[in-house]
Amino acid sequence: MRPFHISILAAFLLALSSFFLFSGFKFWVALGAIFILLNIILYFGVTRLAWNFFGLAFCHQRAMGKKVALTFDDGPDAACTGQLLEFLGEQKCRAAFFVTGERAAKYPQILEQMVAAGHIVGNHTMHHLWWTNLMSERRLTAEISAANAAIYAACGKKCRFFRPPVGLANNILFRVLKKLDLFCIGFSNGRYDRAEKDGAHLAGRIMANLKNGDIIILHDSERDTKVLLTALKQLFTELTAAGYQIVPLDELIGRPAYFES
Repeated sequence: MRPFHISILAAFLLALSSFFLFSGFKFWVALGAIFILLNIILYFGVTRLAWNFFGLAFCHQRAMGKKVALTFDDGPDAACTGQLLEFLGEQKCRAAFFVTGERAAKYPQILEQMVAAGHIVGNHTMHHLWWTNLMSERRLTAEISAANAAIYAACGKKCRFFRPPVGLANNILFRVLKKLDLFCIGFSNGRYDRAEKDGAHLAGRIMANLKNGDIIILHDSERDTKVLLTALKQLFTELTAAGYQIVPLDELIGRPAYFES
């Protein structure tokens, strides 16, 4: 039983107890307090993948010691991703790219480059809609399945790694992922990187919050490429100096990135 189910059950039992313990105005006050508390818990469960509130999400792997994984979201992007792949190639680093199906269909050659270089390609839904977390089970299944179909058409890989847009989750998402046999991938470091205008400051912020087994999230679309590359150059230098190793995401979490062909 997940924390989500426990919370709903606990709220029901508290409400039932209040019915017998209180009457009139006091009952409604108690019921209101239970409702508010439940919604606060649900809010954090939705916005904190690492809580594993609705299901298992891989956000870090502390037991791996001084190893981290590098991931990029929302691409591929014609202006940024090519330069990023060139830099990663120079560093001999294998990263994970969570791409939208829409962009995969638009830039299949970039996905081919990712796979040829040994990077992991993951599913980030078809359209990356802000209201993805409000979708019905049927619509969400179609959105994720369409992205996997587009990625397969672009590079021949059947993804098992999925990252929800904006890092939000709910009970419907995990039902869909279970049905499609996909792994939910979160993150533990690097959020809101596109808001940074200074690459050195971005790298410093990631290093200041760094922990063993971190999954670092960055973005490779609709951003200043120079800021990203500046941040990565400093980040690689500081990670090496601190004794950290960047490893592929599948190695870090011990799960296969793709279905077998």
